[in-house]
Amino acid sequence: MTTNILTDTEQAIFDGLPGPPMETVVKATDIWVIEWLPLSDQPTGKLLHGWVQRRRQGWSACFESKNKSEVLSFIKHAIDIAKKSQMCLVLHLEVHGDADKNGLVGLHGNGGWELLEWNELIGSIQRSNLETHCNLVVVVAACIGFAGIMALV
Repeated sequence: MTTNILTDTEQAIFDGLPGPPMETVVKATDIWVIEWLPLSDQPTGKLLHGWVQRRRQGWSACFESKNKSEVLSFIKHAIDIAKKSQMCLVLHLEVHGDADKNGLVGLHGNGGWELLEWNELIGSIQRSNLETHCNLVVVVAACIGFAGIMALV
């Protein structure tokens, strides 16, 4: 016996939603690795980029950020390209997480640390998703990254 956990109104809304595409399979066209790590860290973003390049030349791009405005600028660049193309993007952020779960942290150009708050990042991610026609995959490779999952839910 199954129990319906939705109200009749919720079920009607659910039934009216479109199903997944059955005839089209969308494959990623690009992987953009944005690395925002101190020079003293292992360049894991560059290593990922190199690994992808050896397997599929030209499919990956790697961007090294010196501060949070460069991170956001690289994402904006992806948005601009997606507006003019059929880009299906994997956006991989290689960065440190914030112990207070407020966002991501990286070095500022002056050598100190700065915080990229989730609310600063979410708008750029949402715009990227719209411009890729909801064909965006975001990977946040951060030492303290679960907060990112919760912020994007």
